Amino acid sequence: MAGVEWSRRCVCGDRLGLDNYRLRQDLESADAVIQALRQPETEVYALEGTGETTAASGRLVVNPNQDQILVTVQNLPEPAAGQAYRLWGLTPGSTTPIYYGQFGTTAQGETLAQLSIPRDAIPTEEIQLLITLESSTAPLIPEGPLVMQSSL
Repeated sequence: MAGVEWSRRCVCGDRLGLDNYRLRQDLESADAVIQALRQPETEVYALEGTGETTAASGRLVVNPNQDQILVTVQNLPEPAAGQAYRLWGLTPGSTTPIYYGQFGTTAQGETLAQLSIPRDAIPTEEIQLLITLESSTAPLIPEGPLVMQSSL
């Protein structure tokens, strides 16, 4: 009996440790968003779902002085195994999109992703931001369905 009780306590301790780790990660992610939003040069782009994902919504937080984009989305279905969402930018008059990175969502359809990008690729007000669903190993060419886009 003592062995069973000890095993239960170990399992509960492991679960609490994992929950604590996840909470710390969530807090660090929230802190990154708060810090980005406090910067006066930060720009926020609204994203809306398209096609079968019209319930999806999100924001991109961009600070031109940093080499990253923060992506937050809600109600975007979790991609199947081997697939990922990819963020692209399309400047006016261009047919070649800029690749910014890929991310997934949780089973609840949410994400808060930090994508590292070159400083010279920072989005500007004139860029159209697009999210497609792609094979996570596909070449960096958008071929999958458009699931979200920024409003111009």
